[in-house]
Amino acid sequence: GSCGGGSKEIPAGEHYTRRYLLDGPFRFDASGVYPIHAWHKVEIYADETSYRVVASQEVNSEFQLTFITGDATQLAAAYAPILRDLKSPDPFPRFLARCAVVQNPPHFLENVILAMADDPQTAGASISALERLATPRAKAKLAELSGPGNAEAVRQTAINTLGGLGDATYCSLMLGIAQESHEYSRFIALRAAGYLCGEKALPVLKGQLASADYSTRFEAAVALGNTHSRRAVPLLIPLLLDPDINVRRAAGDSLATLTHRQPKNHGKSALTDHSKWASWWVANGTTAPIYGIDECRQPLPLE
Repeated sequence: GSCGGGSKEIPAGEHYTRRYLLDGPFRFDASGVYPIHAWHKVEIYADETSYRVVASQEVNSEFQLTFITGDATQLAAAYAPILRDLKSPDPFPRFLARCAVVQNPPHFLENVILAMADDPQTAGASISALERLATPRAKAKLAELSGPGNAEAVRQTAINTLGGLGDATYCSLMLGIAQESHEYSRFIALRAAGYLCGEKALPVLKGQLASADYSTRFEAAVALGNTHSRRAVPLLIPLLLDPDINVRRAAGDSLATLTHRQPKNHGKSALTDHSKWASWWVANGTTAPIYGIDECRQPLPLE
Protein backbone atom coordinates (compact mmCIF):
# COMPACT_ATOMS: atom_id res chain seq x y z
CA GLY A 1 0.00 0.00 0.00
CA SER A 2 0.96 3.66 -0.37
CA CYS A 3 1.73 3.89 3.36
CA GLY A 4 4.40 1.19 3.00
CA GLY A 5 6.84 3.01 0.73
CA GLY A 6 10.55 3.50 1.29
CA SER A 7 13.64 1.36 0.95
CA LYS A 8 15.48 -0.99 3.29
CA GLU A 9 19.00 -2.42 3.03
CA ILE A 10 19.05 -6.22 3.34
CA PRO A 11 22.54 -7.69 3.94
CA ALA A 12 23.35 -10.91 2.07
CA GLY A 13 21.99 -14.00 3.79
CA GLU A 14 19.54 -12.11 5.97
CA HIS A 15 15.75 -11.76 5.83
CA TYR A 16 13.46 -8.82 6.23
CA THR A 17 9.72 -8.95 6.93
CA ARG A 18 7.45 -5.96 6.37
CA ARG A 19 3.79 -5.49 7.20
CA TYR A 20 1.54 -3.45 4.86
CA LEU A 21 -1.83 -1.82 5.23
CA LEU A 22 -4.53 -2.85 2.81
CA ASP A 23 -4.58 -0.13 0.19
CA GLY A 24 -7.52 2.14 -0.47
CA PRO A 25 -10.56 3.46 1.45
CA PHE A 26 -12.65 0.27 1.35
CA ARG A 27 -16.31 0.48 2.27
CA PHE A 28 -18.27 -2.47 3.60
CA ASP A 29 -21.95 -1.73 4.12
CA ALA A 30 -22.87 -4.99 5.84
CA SER A 31 -21.33 -7.59 8.08
CA GLY A 32 -20.20 -10.80 6.43
CA VAL A 33 -17.23 -12.61 4.93
CA TYR A 34 -15.36 -10.83 2.12
CA PRO A 35 -12.73 -12.47 -0.11
CA ILE A 36 -9.57 -10.40 -0.54
CA HIS A 37 -6.83 -10.62 -3.16
CA ALA A 38 -3.74 -8.65 -2.11
CA TRP A 39 -0.79 -8.04 -4.42
CA HIS A 40 2.49 -6.27 -3.85
CA LYS A 41 5.70 -5.98 -5.82
CA VAL A 42 9.06 -5.39 -4.17
CA GLU A 43 11.90 -4.11 -6.34
CA ILE A 44 15.53 -4.72 -5.34
CA TYR A 45 18.15 -2.16 -6.34
CA ALA A 46 21.89 -2.55 -6.73
CA ASP A 47 22.70 -0.13 -3.92
CA GLU A 48 21.24 2.69 -1.88
CA THR A 49 21.75 5.40 -4.51
CA SER A 50 21.09 3.34 -7.65
CA TYR A 51 17.90 3.32 -9.69
CA ARG A 52 18.92 0.07 -11.43
CA VAL A 53 16.59 -2.80 -10.51
CA VAL A 54 18.54 -6.07 -10.17
CA ALA A 55 15.66 -8.25 -9.00
CA SER A 56 12.01 -8.09 -8.03
CA GLN A 57 9.65 -10.15 -5.92
CA GLU A 58 5.88 -10.32 -6.39
CA VAL A 59 3.75 -11.35 -3.44
CA ASN A 60 0.14 -12.49 -3.89
CA SER A 61 -2.16 -13.39 -1.01
CA GLU A 62 -5.70 -14.74 -1.00
CA PHE A 63 -7.59 -14.51 2.28
CA GLN A 64 -10.92 -13.64 3.81
CA LEU A 65 -11.96 -10.81 6.10
CA THR A 66 -14.87 -11.42 8.44
CA PHE A 67 -16.77 -8.31 9.49
CA ILE A 68 -19.06 -8.39 12.49
CA THR A 69 -21.27 -5.81 14.14
CA GLY A 70 -19.31 -4.83 17.22
CA ASP A 71 -19.57 -2.46 20.14
CA ALA A 72 -17.34 0.26 21.54
CA THR A 73 -15.44 -2.17 23.76
CA GLN A 74 -14.62 -4.48 20.86
CA LEU A 75 -13.56 -1.57 18.70
CA ALA A 76 -11.25 -0.27 21.41
CA ALA A 77 -9.72 -3.74 21.72
CA ALA A 78 -9.14 -3.88 17.97
CA TYR A 79 -7.29 -0.57 18.08
CA ALA A 80 -5.16 -1.51 21.10
CA PRO A 81 -2.24 -3.05 19.12
CA ILE A 82 -2.27 -0.10 16.72
CA LEU A 83 -2.01 2.33 19.62
CA ARG A 84 0.90 0.31 21.00
CA ASP A 85 2.65 0.59 17.63
CA LEU A 86 2.31 4.38 17.82
CA LYS A 87 4.90 4.20 20.62
CA SER A 88 7.17 1.67 18.92
CA PRO A 89 10.90 2.49 18.81
CA ASP A 90 10.85 1.29 15.17
CA PRO A 91 9.77 4.17 12.87
CA PHE A 92 8.08 1.91 10.32
CA PRO A 93 5.49 0.38 12.69
CA ARG A 94 4.87 3.90 14.01
CA PHE A 95 4.29 5.10 10.47
CA LEU A 96 1.84 2.30 9.68
CA ALA A 97 0.00 2.89 12.95
CA ARG A 98 -0.40 6.59 12.13
CA CYS A 99 -1.79 5.66 8.72
CA ALA A 100 -4.26 3.27 10.31
CA VAL A 101 -5.36 5.80 12.93
CA VAL A 102 -6.10 8.60 10.46
CA GLN A 103 -7.95 6.47 7.88
CA ASN A 104 -11.23 6.08 9.74
CA PRO A 105 -10.85 7.35 13.31
CA PRO A 106 -13.46 6.53 15.95
CA HIS A 107 -14.25 9.33 18.39
CA PHE A 108 -12.40 7.69 21.28
CA LEU A 109 -9.15 8.41 19.40
CA GLU A 110 -9.77 12.16 19.46
CA ASN A 111 -7.07 12.82 22.06
CA VAL A 112 -4.58 10.68 20.13
CA ILE A 113 -5.23 12.61 16.92
CA LEU A 114 -5.08 15.98 18.66
CA ALA A 115 -1.69 14.98 20.03
CA MET A 116 -0.56 14.08 16.50
CA ALA A 117 -1.70 17.52 15.36
CA ASP A 118 0.48 19.13 18.05
CA ASP A 119 3.59 17.37 16.75
CA PRO A 120 5.19 19.19 13.76
CA GLN A 121 6.30 15.81 12.41
CA THR A 122 2.75 14.44 12.22
CA ALA A 123 0.58 17.58 12.02
CA GLY A 124 0.07 17.27 8.27
CA ALA A 125 -0.94 13.60 8.52
CA SER A 126 -3.46 14.39 11.26
CA ILE A 127 -5.55 16.76 9.12
CA SER A 128 -7.56 14.10 7.30
CA ALA A 129 -8.39 12.50 10.65
CA LEU A 130 -9.48 15.85 12.10
CA GLU A 131 -11.73 16.27 9.07
CA ARG A 132 -13.33 12.86 9.58
CA LEU A 133 -13.84 13.50 13.29
CA ALA A 134 -15.34 16.98 12.67
CA THR A 135 -15.89 17.46 16.41
CA PRO A 136 -15.73 20.94 17.97
CA ARG A 137 -12.22 20.20 19.28
CA ALA A 138 -11.12 18.86 15.88
CA LYS A 139 -12.37 22.01 14.14
CA ALA A 140 -10.66 24.20 16.71
CA LYS A 141 -7.41 22.34 16.07
CA LEU A 142 -7.81 22.85 12.31
CA ALA A 143 -8.27 26.56 12.99
CA GLU A 144 -5.07 26.51 15.03
CA LEU A 145 -3.19 24.74 12.23
CA SER A 146 -4.48 27.41 9.83
CA GLY A 147 -2.56 30.06 11.72
CA PRO A 148 0.63 31.78 10.52
CA GLY A 149 2.92 29.91 12.92
CA ASN A 150 2.59 26.66 10.98
CA ALA A 151 4.36 25.35 7.88
CA GLU A 152 2.69 26.71 4.76
CA ALA A 153 1.87 23.25 3.40
CA VAL A 154 0.15 22.30 6.65
CA ARG A 155 -1.59 25.63 6.83
CA GLN A 156 -3.00 25.39 3.31
CA THR A 157 -4.38 21.90 3.88
CA ALA A 158 -5.91 22.90 7.22
CA ILE A 159 -7.60 25.98 5.73
CA ASN A 160 -9.01 23.99 2.84
CA THR A 161 -10.23 21.23 5.16
CA LEU A 162 -11.83 23.58 7.66
CA GLY A 163 -13.57 25.48 4.88
CA GLY A 164 -14.95 22.24 3.46
CA LEU A 165 -16.58 21.34 6.78
CA GLY A 166 -18.98 24.24 6.26
CA ASP A 167 -19.00 25.64 9.80
CA ALA A 168 -19.82 29.35 9.50
CA THR A 169 -18.29 29.89 12.95
CA TYR A 170 -14.96 30.15 11.16
CA CYS A 171 -16.03 32.83 8.67
CA SER A 172 -14.10 35.59 10.44
CA LEU A 173 -10.97 33.42 10.59
CA MET A 174 -11.04 32.86 6.84
CA LEU A 175 -11.65 36.52 6.06
CA GLY A 176 -8.74 37.46 8.31
CA ILE A 177 -6.35 35.03 6.62
CA ALA A 178 -7.49 36.19 3.20
CA GLN A 179 -6.68 39.80 4.08
CA GLU A 180 -3.56 39.36 6.20
CA SER A 181 -1.61 36.45 4.73
CA HIS A 182 1.02 37.05 2.05
CA GLU A 183 1.35 33.36 1.16
CA TYR A 184 -0.74 31.19 -1.15
CA SER A 185 -2.87 30.33 1.88
CA ARG A 186 -4.70 33.63 1.37
CA PHE A 187 -6.18 32.30 -1.88
CA ILE A 188 -7.40 29.10 -0.24
CA ALA A 189 -8.90 31.21 2.54
CA LEU A 190 -10.69 33.37 -0.05
CA ARG A 191 -12.45 30.32 -1.45
CA ALA A 192 -13.29 29.06 2.02
CA ALA A 193 -14.59 32.49 3.03
CA GLY A 194 -16.94 32.51 0.06
CA TYR A 195 -18.42 29.21 1.20
CA LEU A 196 -18.52 29.89 4.94
CA CYS A 197 -19.46 33.58 4.91
CA GLY A 198 -21.78 33.92 1.93
CA GLU A 199 -22.73 37.56 1.44
CA LYS A 200 -20.51 38.61 4.36
CA ALA A 201 -17.52 37.82 2.14
CA LEU A 202 -18.60 40.13 -0.69
CA PRO A 203 -16.84 43.33 0.52
CA VAL A 204 -13.51 41.52 0.82
CA LEU A 205 -13.94 39.69 -2.49
CA LYS A 206 -14.99 42.86 -4.28
CA GLY A 207 -11.83 44.55 -3.07
CA GLN A 208 -9.72 41.75 -4.57
CA LEU A 209 -11.24 42.21 -8.04
CA ALA A 210 -9.33 45.48 -8.55
CA SER A 211 -5.96 43.80 -7.99
CA ALA A 212 -3.34 44.08 -10.72
CA ASP A 213 -2.42 40.45 -9.97
CA TYR A 214 -4.42 38.11 -12.19
CA SER A 215 -4.09 35.26 -9.66
CA THR A 216 -5.87 37.37 -7.05
CA ARG A 217 -8.68 38.22 -9.47
CA PHE A 218 -8.94 34.56 -10.46
CA GLU A 219 -9.27 33.37 -6.87
CA ALA A 220 -11.79 36.08 -6.06
CA ALA A 221 -13.88 35.00 -9.07
CA VAL A 222 -13.82 31.39 -7.88
CA ALA A 223 -14.72 32.45 -4.33
CA LEU A 224 -17.68 34.51 -5.56
CA GLY A 225 -19.11 31.33 -7.04
CA ASN A 226 -19.01 29.77 -3.57
CA THR A 227 -21.09 32.47 -1.89
CA HIS A 228 -24.61 31.37 -2.85
CA SER A 229 -25.31 35.10 -3.18
CA ARG A 230 -27.43 36.95 -5.73
CA ARG A 231 -25.25 40.02 -5.25
CA ALA A 232 -22.23 38.07 -6.50
CA VAL A 233 -23.60 37.82 -10.04
CA PRO A 234 -23.23 41.51 -11.02
CA LEU A 235 -19.68 41.40 -9.63
CA LEU A 236 -18.83 38.46 -11.87
CA ILE A 237 -20.31 39.67 -15.16
CA PRO A 238 -17.68 42.42 -15.72
CA LEU A 239 -14.94 39.81 -15.20
CA LEU A 240 -16.05 38.17 -18.45
CA LEU A 241 -14.10 41.00 -20.12
CA ASP A 242 -10.99 40.56 -17.96
CA PRO A 243 -7.74 40.62 -19.98
CA ASP A 244 -6.73 37.24 -18.53
CA ILE A 245 -8.44 34.18 -20.02
CA ASN A 246 -8.23 32.23 -16.76
CA VAL A 247 -10.08 34.97 -14.89
CA ARG A 248 -12.74 35.01 -17.62
CA ARG A 249 -13.15 31.22 -17.35
CA ALA A 250 -13.39 31.37 -13.57
CA ALA A 251 -16.06 34.05 -13.81
CA GLY A 252 -18.04 31.99 -16.32
CA ASP A 253 -17.80 28.88 -14.16
CA SER A 254 -18.93 30.80 -11.08
CA LEU A 255 -21.88 32.29 -12.93
CA ALA A 256 -22.88 28.78 -14.01
CA THR A 257 -22.57 27.59 -10.39
CA LEU A 258 -24.76 30.39 -9.06
CA THR A 259 -27.44 30.37 -11.76
CA HIS A 260 -27.23 26.94 -13.39
CA ARG A 261 -27.12 28.79 -16.70
CA GLN A 262 -24.50 29.01 -19.41
CA PRO A 263 -24.47 30.63 -22.89
CA LYS A 264 -24.10 28.40 -25.92
CA ASN A 265 -20.54 28.28 -27.26
CA HIS A 266 -19.38 29.98 -24.07
CA GLY A 267 -15.73 30.95 -23.99
CA LYS A 268 -15.36 31.53 -27.73
CA SER A 269 -16.03 35.26 -27.57
CA ALA A 270 -15.62 37.31 -24.41
CA LEU A 271 -17.70 40.15 -25.83
CA THR A 272 -20.55 37.81 -26.78
CA ASP A 273 -20.53 36.08 -23.39
CA HIS A 274 -20.55 39.40 -21.57
CA SER A 275 -23.38 40.77 -23.70
CA LYS A 276 -25.54 37.67 -23.18
CA TRP A 277 -24.99 37.61 -19.43
CA ALA A 278 -25.59 41.34 -19.04
CA SER A 279 -28.86 41.15 -20.99
CA TRP A 280 -30.02 38.02 -19.16
CA TRP A 281 -29.31 39.55 -15.78
CA VAL A 282 -31.25 42.73 -16.57
CA ALA A 283 -34.25 40.58 -17.49
CA ASN A 284 -33.97 37.90 -14.78
CA GLY A 285 -31.76 39.26 -12.01
CA THR A 286 -34.51 39.74 -9.45
CA THR A 287 -36.33 36.45 -10.02
CA ALA A 288 -33.78 33.85 -11.16
CA PRO A 289 -33.01 31.15 -8.57
CA ILE A 290 -29.53 31.28 -7.04
CA TYR A 291 -27.78 28.04 -6.15
CA GLY A 292 -25.00 26.92 -3.83
CA ILE A 293 -21.93 24.90 -4.73
CA ASP A 294 -23.51 21.79 -3.20
CA GLU A 295 -26.42 21.95 -5.66
CA CYS A 296 -24.79 20.52 -8.76
CA ARG A 297 -26.48 19.95 -12.08
CA GLN A 298 -25.86 20.50 -15.79
CA PRO A 299 -26.35 24.21 -16.66
CA LEU A 300 -29.29 25.17 -18.83
CA PRO A 301 -28.81 27.35 -21.93
CA LEU A 302 -28.70 31.07 -21.25
CA GLU A 303 -31.65 32.58 -23.10
